[in-house]
Amino acid sequence: MNANTIANALQAIKGGGALQLALPAQSDGKLVYFGSNNLPLVLNVPNDPNAGIKVGASLSGIGEEGLWYADGKPFVIRVAGTVSPITASGVLRLVLSLGNGVADPSGKIPGGVSDIVLLSTSATLPASSPYGSNFYLEARCIWDSTSSMLNGHTSGQISATLVDLAAISQVNVKASPLPFLIGCSLSLQESSGVQPVVQLTDFSAEML
Repeated sequence: MNANTIANALQAIKGGGALQLALPAQSDGKLVYFGSNNLPLVLNVPNDPNAGIKVGASLSGIGEEGLWYADGKPFVIRVAGTVSPITASGVLRLVLSLGNGVADPSGKIPGGVSDIVLLSTSATLPASSPYGSNFYLEARCIWDSTSSMLNGHTSGQISATLVDLAAISQVNVKASPLPFLIGCSLSLQESSGVQPVVQLTDFSAEML
């Protein structure tokens, strides 16, 4: 994973670290976005040549540096991390969305890009103490400014449960840059009183 592919998001993990988020005990299933104070953590994929990411031969496959931007070029959004501990069986739900956490279908909020779910998956974690599980999600995409369509497919795993291969097809995607965000929730037994921690170790965009 080339650190240059991480666009304006999660600077803390570029050196191999992790971002920790403690989920509320006795979660009611409400989606909690990664980030400080539960504010959205947004990954921006450049779709404007003037706002591209400089890449080298190891990423672009060419012998000279250039700018990467998403217009007409396939790319992958990748999310990975761990969750622990679990002291009662709980259902971990992960969601990858296109958007920036500002839900505004009317378009009246400046910069608002309403969230569109690209991938939503969950798995029941075995009851044990302590317990930890890892996960990863991928969305392989292509977008172009002529059609304004985002197409692709998703895959991944949570706690050895495979994420079903599913198609992505979204029309009228005109945000610049393309914003993606990751969220999670964990439903626990009400009596557990545990506060699990999700560690996000990767949230990035990469050329294919």
